[in-house]
Amino acid sequence: EVIDSIAAAVRELVENSLDAGATRIVVSVWPEQWRLQVADNGTGMDLENLQQAASPHSTSKITTEADLYKIATLGFRGEALHSLAQLGCLEVLSRPNDLGLGDFWENRESAPNPPSSSLLRGGAQNARSGWRVVYNNAGSAVEVETAAIAPGTVVTVDNLFGNWPVRRSFLSAAQQMRSIQSILQQIAICHPHVNWQLRQGNTPCFHVTPGSTAEHILPQFVRGVRASDLQYLKLDLPASPENQKAGNLLVETQLVGSTVKHNYQLPIASSQFQIPNSQFLELVVGLPDRCHRRRPDWVKVGVNRRVVRSPELEQTILSAFARTCPRDRYPVCFVHL
Repeated sequence: EVIDSIAAAVRELVENSLDAGATRIVVSVWPEQWRLQVADNGTGMDLENLQQAASPHSTSKITTEADLYKIATLGFRGEALHSLAQLGCLEVLSRPNDLGLGDFWENRESAPNPPSSSLLRGGAQNARSGWRVVYNNAGSAVEVETAAIAPGTVVTVDNLFGNWPVRRSFLSAAQQMRSIQSILQQIAICHPHVNWQLRQGNTPCFHVTPGSTAEHILPQFVRGVRASDLQYLKLDLPASPENQKAGNLLVETQLVGSTVKHNYQLPIASSQFQIPNSQFLELVVGLPDRCHRRRPDWVKVGVNRRVVRSPELEQTILSAFARTCPRDRYPVCFVHL
């Protein structure tokens, strides 16, 4: 895995959090100390997975060869944590969420049908312990101990690039923070259901509250854009026979994996992890008469919950808006397939 900056490390850890079904992700960065931490409320890891998490090519997201043809997660190669262990001091705290709800303890009182007190007591008694594991540069666990943490995972990387000092000479602390903020913005518009926080040390510098679509996310970090300036459109696209077959195969693989391997953690299809037997196109467009930019910096294209570079499609969007935007102005547009 190519990790050449703090921003690249943050991206890898955040994508792991999303694959774990997290709905709240807090990123803390100490750029002068080359230290970062990503905390989430995802499914967490048990001790067996945690001890192997930083081993090369170790992943719980695929279990069979057939999984490679229907990747449903943002990562699957098992290289990110191993690379971070080689580049710095890696520590992971994790506790499985036995009840299967990312925000169970937060939302139990405000839920429409709150769980009974007996369920709360039973869930607390049956919850597994959290664990703290420290890894050496080879990705092997060298310290293992119990830890009192909420369900989820906290990954800390200290002294990043300590053994590769040349990597530290390219970007200043301010440039690193701008890169991290840009990466989180691009990920946030593809995952609007997540609550995002970015801190530089103990100082909050970026916060995105969750929404149902990217239409509710963009105004939070694109300066001068209001929700009333945006138009949202969602189109359901006909599914091809190949996609229907892939969706059915994904369900079969998940059922087999969860039966054969007790710690199988590939996300089961839900509103956040959809089975790919249907396709849809999301479009968020700024109304040209009142929402435009001096630069073409907010024409974004996303595919499968990840922003990608597509110069041909981006140029097509710019050409389509050339006659409607004011002179020397560019549109605000996000297309997600």
